[in-house]
Amino acid sequence: MIALLQTSGYLRCPDAITEELLERTLLAQPELIEEWVLLSLDKRTSEGWYLLRPGTQSAGPNWEVGYHPRPGRQSFPNAARACAFFVKREVEQIRSFIEKPHP
Repeated sequence: MIALLQTSGYLRCPDAITEELLERTLLAQPELIEEWVLLSLDKRTSEGWYLLRPGTQSAGPNWEVGYHPRPGRQSFPNAARACAFFVKREVEQIRSFIEKPHP
């Protein structure tokens, strides 16, 4: 994921990739949503962003995005909007790790 962000140009201009642009892309290519769901489910970490489809893993009737272990989630009525919200936060978290000075 780090290499993808580095080679994609995202690190040079993160504000160019908005949630709205991501949502339009996901609406045009809905198969990508499943890839992001799988990435979320496959994480092996004690904290981070997650994306839940309706009715799974204690999700309610809507798509939900949250940050584990913080309480609370945001609810979305459609997959593309929820996934766009999730993707932007996921890549921003990775970007902050990449750009953070390491001792």
